[in-house]
Amino acid sequence: MDFIYVGSPYGMREHPTLNKALFHEGIDISARVGSEVYSTAQGKVVTIMYSKYGYGNRVVIKHAYGFETLYAHLGNINVK
Repeated sequence: MDFIYVGSPYGMREHPTLNKALFHEGIDISARVGSEVYSTAQGKVVTIMYSKYGYGNRVVIKHAYGFETLYAHLGNINVK
């Protein structure tokens, strides 16, 4: 199993770089380097990009009912 732990839960938290309490609107899930990443639900890939500020390689998938998932800090991107 590639899942390791929840790195940061939904809700208030101490921001890791700003060092102050802020609301975190997602759940950060950690996995081993090289792990395959699967979408949480059926959807359409709407963003594939690299950003040197924060997320690195990232993919955004838009799902039904206005939900989106962001997959960040990816070693490489190969979507199907």
